[in-house]
Amino acid sequence: MNTLPHLAVRWTCLALLLYADCAMAQSCSPEALNAKYWQYRENLGKHFVMTDRKPEGCIGNGLTRNEADLANLGCGTELLHGYSLPATSIIMQPNGGSGMIDRNTQFIDNNPSNPNPFFDQQCADAGPSIGTSWNPPGPGHSPPYTQLNHNFIEFGSETPHQLGWYLIMLATEYALLGQNGQYAEQQRTLEELFLALQAYRRLDISANCLVKQRYDEITQAFEICPDGGNVQESCLCLPKYRNNQCSGNDWYFFKECRANCPWTPDVSGYSGFFIREDATQEQEILHDPSEERWNIDLVSSVFAMSQVPPCSSTFSPPCYMEKHTGYLSQDQLFSVMTGLAVAKHYIPPSATVTTCSGQTYKPFDIIQDIAKGFVELPQNSTRHIFWPGSEDNDCCEQAIKFSQCAGGNFQWTYAGVEYMYNYINEGDDDHNIGFIDRNKWGPSVGRKVWFASAMGVSVDVGDMPHPTKFVTAALDSEKEIYLLINDLLHAEEPNLVGEGDDFEFLHDYFNQLLCTAPCGGPCIKPSDYDALAASGATAIPQVIWPEFECSNTPDWTGQRWEGNSGGPDWEEEYRARQFNGLDFMALYNLYLLRYPEEQTSYYFDPEMPDPFPAQLYEENKIEGPTTLCPGQTGLYKLPVTPEIDALSVQWSSSPNILTDDLGNFGIYFEAEATVVSAQTPSYVRVEGSNLHGISEYIHQGSNVTVVPNGVTDVCDFSYTKPVITQTPNYNIISGPDPCQWLFDAYAMGPALVNGVTLNWSATDSNTGLTVTGNEQYFDYLEIIPTDPGVTGFVTLQLEVQTGCGHLEKTKVVPYQTCNTPGGIRQLVISPNPANSQVSVRVIQSNGTDFISNDPNGIRIRIYPTSGSTNAMMNTYLYNNGQIFTLSTLPTGVYQMAASASDLSPVWANFSIVR
Repeated sequence: MNTLPHLAVRWTCLALLLYADCAMAQSCSPEALNAKYWQYRENLGKHFVMTDRKPEGCIGNGLTRNEADLANLGCGTELLHGYSLPATSIIMQPNGGSGMIDRNTQFIDNNPSNPNPFFDQQCADAGPSIGTSWNPPGPGHSPPYTQLNHNFIEFGSETPHQLGWYLIMLATEYALLGQNGQYAEQQRTLEELFLALQAYRRLDISANCLVKQRYDEITQAFEICPDGGNVQESCLCLPKYRNNQCSGNDWYFFKECRANCPWTPDVSGYSGFFIREDATQEQEILHDPSEERWNIDLVSSVFAMSQVPPCSSTFSPPCYMEKHTGYLSQDQLFSVMTGLAVAKHYIPPSATVTTCSGQTYKPFDIIQDIAKGFVELPQNSTRHIFWPGSEDNDCCEQAIKFSQCAGGNFQWTYAGVEYMYNYINEGDDDHNIGFIDRNKWGPSVGRKVWFASAMGVSVDVGDMPHPTKFVTAALDSEKEIYLLINDLLHAEEPNLVGEGDDFEFLHDYFNQLLCTAPCGGPCIKPSDYDALAASGATAIPQVIWPEFECSNTPDWTGQRWEGNSGGPDWEEEYRARQFNGLDFMALYNLYLLRYPEEQTSYYFDPEMPDPFPAQLYEENKIEGPTTLCPGQTGLYKLPVTPEIDALSVQWSSSPNILTDDLGNFGIYFEAEATVVSAQTPSYVRVEGSNLHGISEYIHQGSNVTVVPNGVTDVCDFSYTKPVITQTPNYNIISGPDPCQWLFDAYAMGPALVNGVTLNWSATDSNTGLTVTGNEQYFDYLEIIPTDPGVTGFVTLQLEVQTGCGHLEKTKVVPYQTCNTPGGIRQLVISPNPANSQVSVRVIQSNGTDFISNDPNGIRIRIYPTSGSTNAMMNTYLYNNGQIFTLSTLPTGVYQMAASASDLSPVWANFSIVR
């Protein structure tokens, strides 16, 4: 690709200027970053998002509270408002008053001559506002004040951004779990992704129902426009609902609509027209009274504040949403579309989820249907978003469009939507990009973010002759993450941020970004926050200000990938907030997929459910016996290090083991474990927190003061050590397929851990040859005669040995070698072992290339040797000797299969060694 030296130099300098003390302040090893990711993941699930997962573990449909209501879905259906929408942040306040938006403010700008039309006395009394010098209380506020009256959770106009990054995080997590053979956890993540897709569909349905509600209000003569002949008095919504981002006449809702409109709402969830959030006070369930940081007593949401309860006054909720920019805009649509594109890439079309009621869904199909609505909504002569029902003049005197300031004008960006759609729904020829749209499309000022996201998703920029525009747009708009996304979504061989080019520095740049993210999550804390807390405590002693550590790390303002236009005002009190961390989680997963050498030996939650995998996160951290038989007692130790918070250390174990915490002996934290009964799996676990001093960045205007070790970062850890308490049972599974040349066996049973030894042997009746092995997977192809039509049998023996005993299994497996017409075909992989690339050929028995007549090419699939039927790669071979990239696969042993309409499957084993 063409080089861009000036950009590389500039961004290399920025990379080097990243705050270097992070590497000294806390461990940035792959294992530490893995633990940080799962700490973020836990915080997200506990404090920022609710999902429709039932107590029994299965999921609902994510749309309706009652599964039976789905059959007759309509605007009267009780929807699961707010579910699977991640809140942006939690605002740290001594009261949640400002979270009520304008419902508890009696006067606009505190001017008694300018009453607020949306103030409601009952609403204000119900809210948590206690009144301060910067947030005067409305009438009716009275003590007592309690420490529960603080913090609100924020759902707002940027919520679709969060939904987009949530989809990216889930899709990439799905891919990483699959690469590591964690198929149960992978399916659980797929279910969560399905519910996130359903959350978008619910926003779409809710938007349509709000439109219908407004038409019904007009029919019922509720808040209809005066008929005075003045265009300012003839409107869909009254002037009091003027969009607060628009000024002058740049508000397009001054158009009259008729009563008895025949318009029918689209409740499919695929119309492309959506509201930005639909949270309600139900999300207060995320409240955690045990920690002030997570002490949520109000859900701040335009949708919530338009509902009854919490407020009693009546006005038009559809118009109130318009006032607060509650409907879609271009940047929101592009963000969700990016999430759909990444999900489309990693979720196979065949993947399904099943709800508690037995309904089965394919997330891949939902992804494509949502995208279709997005591209078709502005597909009109002016490329605008119109108020539904107004465009054809059935319901209104003229078309009512969402204005430029509300993000409703797609004239200059529609080609980008088409580019993204064509990636998501490749093969749909109905949306070819026209000359006019393409001519208007480009990374001009103000459109760099859209350009970076659309091109990052839709085309392989690394193969373009002049990628400068895209790279410049991505870097200048602080959307560097799209360089990663582009490499992952397109390149057979990553060619944009790969080794040896101008952007090699991005590897270290992203690593440093991940390193600087505090374990407790990104946050903002104004420089005068503590002073306000102190003065507030003096003035009103009953007021409790939330206490929280916050580094104000500039690289993580909490919305890192939403572009450089969203920088915080550091001195505003309401900016004291804890973010959801989705920006970190999305980057971490994309980083692991693009740079697989950074993956740990296992990608998993250290506190994951049992049974645990073969390799555990730093299990050697715990010293002690690997085998304890029933009745035996062992001593387990965790070395004391300066960063471990001694008070946080807790020992636990599987139910069949009793643990006695012996405490801290200066060198070790110790626990005694006694095995009560045999069980597989068994384990001893220790959990706690590491405390790291990280720099605090105090912002006062343009001045930044750095306080080394000014904040304590709390990084959770959890180490698990498997303990053998019995000889586990394994069964021999072997069903040879001679025409695929599959002669292998598998020890079906628990994951193989330290302390369990497997000894295989296989003896062939014809050759008399014997082969041995000691893994769960055992291949005995090498002893089978290669002549066609040979009948025989193999005697398989498996010995399982542990310190608590052993067992032996035997199985006799008959076979007849295949009579392959035209000679035996073989699959040749070179090099083998591989690193990141292999050449693949299919040859005939005489050594010549096999030529397939299948127009689709030869399907190439790669499977783990664990016996799973889930392909980790599924692509096509069009020419013998074709190169395939394996950089996304971790080290290990794999099987590759080749098949076509004229080629019975042929297999070959290969390994990846790095």
